[in-house]
Amino acid sequence: MSMRFRRRLLFGLGLIVVSGSLLAWYLRPDPQWAAAEQALGRRDYAAAYALLQDCLTRRRDDPSLLLLTGRTARRAGLFDQAAKHLNAYRRLKGEDPSFTLEWSLLRLQRGDAAVVSSLKAQARPGRPEALLIWEVLSQYYLDHYRLFEARDCLDSYLEQRPDDVAALLGRGFIWERLFHYAEAVRDYRRAVQVEPDNERAHLRLAETLAVTGPPEEAAEQFEWLRRRHPQDLSPRLGLARCWRQMGRTGEARQLLDALVAELEGPTPAPGAAGVFTERGRLALEVGELEQAAHWLRRAVALAPTDREALYNFVQCLQQSGQDAEAREYQARFQRADADLKRLGQLTKAVLRQPHDPALRCEVAALFLRNGQEQEGVRWLHLALSEAPDYGPAHQALADYYQQAGKLELAAHHRELARARRH
Repeated sequence: MSMRFRRRLLFGLGLIVVSGSLLAWYLRPDPQWAAAEQALGRRDYAAAYALLQDCLTRRRDDPSLLLLTGRTARRAGLFDQAAKHLNAYRRLKGEDPSFTLEWSLLRLQRGDAAVVSSLKAQARPGRPEALLIWEVLSQYYLDHYRLFEARDCLDSYLEQRPDDVAALLGRGFIWERLFHYAEAVRDYRRAVQVEPDNERAHLRLAETLAVTGPPEEAAEQFEWLRRRHPQDLSPRLGLARCWRQMGRTGEARQLLDALVAELEGPTPAPGAAGVFTERGRLALEVGELEQAAHWLRRAVALAPTDREALYNFVQCLQQSGQDAEAREYQARFQRADADLKRLGQLTKAVLRQPHDPALRCEVAALFLRNGQEQEGVRWLHLALSEAPDYGPAHQALADYYQQAGKLELAAHHRELARARRH
């Protein structure tokens, strides 16, 4: 064997060793990637995205990592970042089926409804992409108050993943909106069983049980939440309501008085109206009419269209013999009650006619009239999502923004409303 041959052989073996070492380094398990997969399992998309970005510093041209990072950014609502990673994937792999699916899902989450039909056609049980599609479609339908279609998507999703907590909570929310509380309780109970530390699942179960009963079970859920967050108002107020319903009047009074003391101040704290209503209702039930009037008057001052506060205040005034004032608040209660009933009729009509912008505008008007401005504006934009040129929705937005002092937005929608009249 010549010296030259031996040198070439040694050089070749060296290249094999080096390339093998590089390949082993590239293919070795990445702890950040594994941690990202765990975060994805918890649906903590922001944390997963940060971990995957770190992986990309070492594997910039890994197509599977680019696709996963783009998908995770999309699921985290980081749409520009998702587009960047997907475009990098496209430069490596072209517009293959994986790219096309992810790009369509991104388009839908950005509001492009043109891809809905093609996505629905791909979402067939047993196909690996079906879960991703149902996840996005269900949220799209929820956002547009198309509850039956959202429920169908979640039903299909849960057939394949019956213990997915996010899907159980989503379907429970739909059951509540459809007034099927027993089904909502079933889904929330299952979510709590699957993830015993999931606070959102406990809260939804507690608040639904507060409607359906029994109050003892609702109280258990509120108590669990109170132990986790002893300073939060919501679980303590819910617990006080349950105790009142259970006849534990002294404990309810003590808890409510503590809440009232925390909320006192020159500026009403969020949630004060609910606390004052419950404190007044408790006083009314035990015959303390003067105290009841004090708390309920404060409640209706903070929430002038709140049906529960108005109803209890009317009862208090009538029992106190203040008939003239009782008639005044009775009229206000009747208006709020009529609006609530009409809202129920309209939302059912929207489910039957999901593309009618006039129905959505009427829903918006009821919310705005009853002080729920954020929800009212949302429904006006839902009307425009179905009919972008619908003049009454633009005019209603112009009126709202004018009163809110947002003059540029008011002028924008006023011009659009005027253009649609010509």
